[in-house]
Amino acid sequence: MTRRILLIDIGSGLTLQGLIPSVALYGTQTGSVKASNGVPPYTYTLSAGVLPAGVYLDAGTGLFSGSPTEAGNFPITVKATDLSGASTQRAFTVKVIAEPLTLSGTAPDGTVGVAQSYTYTVAGGVPPYTFALVDAPDGWSIPDASTPTIDYTATSSGTKTWTVRATDAIGGQFDLADAAVITAPSLTLSGDFADATIGTPYSSDLAIAGGDGTYSNPRVTVGSLAGTGLVLSIVSSALRLSGTPTGSAGTLSITVAVDSGDGQTASSAQSINVSAAVSQAVWSSLNKASTIVLSNGGVTASGSNSIEQDGIVLSSSSKSGGKFYVEIVQNQATSNTASGFGLHAGTSNIGVQLGDDSVGWSSIIYGAGGNNRAAYHAGALQSVASISWHTGQTVRMAVDIDAGKLWLSYFGSSTWIGGGDPADGTSPTFSFTPGVDFYFAGGPRTNSALLDITNPSAWVYPAPADFGIWTA
Repeated sequence: MTRRILLIDIGSGLTLQGLIPSVALYGTQTGSVKASNGVPPYTYTLSAGVLPAGVYLDAGTGLFSGSPTEAGNFPITVKATDLSGASTQRAFTVKVIAEPLTLSGTAPDGTVGVAQSYTYTVAGGVPPYTFALVDAPDGWSIPDASTPTIDYTATSSGTKTWTVRATDAIGGQFDLADAAVITAPSLTLSGDFADATIGTPYSSDLAIAGGDGTYSNPRVTVGSLAGTGLVLSIVSSALRLSGTPTGSAGTLSITVAVDSGDGQTASSAQSINVSAAVSQAVWSSLNKASTIVLSNGGVTASGSNSIEQDGIVLSSSSKSGGKFYVEIVQNQATSNTASGFGLHAGTSNIGVQLGDDSVGWSSIIYGAGGNNRAAYHAGALQSVASISWHTGQTVRMAVDIDAGKLWLSYFGSSTWIGGGDPADGTSPTFSFTPGVDFYFAGGPRTNSALLDITNPSAWVYPAPADFGIWTA
């Protein structure tokens, strides 16, 4: 019988070799471990330590892969086991290096009042990041502290500077200084001047916008306003053409200009249609009490004798809608007169004193030097003021028929009874119900009380905005 002896070379024993290069945070992890001198296949596991988040060890190949999301040195021990169950292990260190925290970018220049947004680029460091502004101008903000985005709306022109600060999860900081040149918006004139009428008070605006918000030097650069009765002025953010047009009807062609404080100039070519003069209503010879006498072409009304008498005279035309302004002057008065001026609905009750009934509203003066001036309606005093009156003073009326609002003044006063303002529709002296024809009306109570209708070209006070002539 033959004996055979089998010899097995077990070598020097199971060994484990490997190389794990350092990797940048968020870079691609490479490296591997490899067992030898054992019975393949081999299995690789971690026996100690923890890999960085995002990095993995393939148990079958020993390859490392992934992208680390945290920085630092990570000691690990890798164990290799062969088919026979033999094992060996070896210590390694996985090094994840964070790049320096940086912030980059340049916000664009801007314009006053125009909202802008810009996002910077952040790199390196250890996320998550937070962002903040340091020494920022008014109007600059970071809406979301986790995002490097700034919003800014400049309130003034010039070079604006600020600093954006980035902070990472481990307290690292990076400050980025930035700047933008902010310019004022272009100066503009917009709109068209309204048409005008000879002899009718006029006011019309062009809107001024842009520049630095300060405006000056209103002027005509082409054409002329000489002899037109009109002038240019700046009122807040408007270029205003105003006055009482004179001269001939036709087309007024001009180019107007204005400057802003930052050196800009804006101009606008304008064509204004100027119509012939509009006739204002006078006192009516048809709608008056028999006790009233008219003269001067219906411009003047007076009582027929020196004894006080009731009775009113209406205007030569009525209005059922619109906004109108009228001035009259009481040129004479005796101590026992009580003249009135105001509004009357319809043509009834013209034989009574103005304001004695429910269809008349009046501003009344008692006597030549009387001071009991009042708003009067339905036979009742609505308001009384102690202000001296003198002959030749003006009383005025503004009425918005569609809105049912009436403003009356005392004789010789620039304010309205009740303290309101027709231009903005506030605090009328009286309110009434629209829907019928309305007349302006007067009530001269003696032959020494002369109520003269003032021509619009000679109005003592400017008509409220949007209130026009009570046309014939």
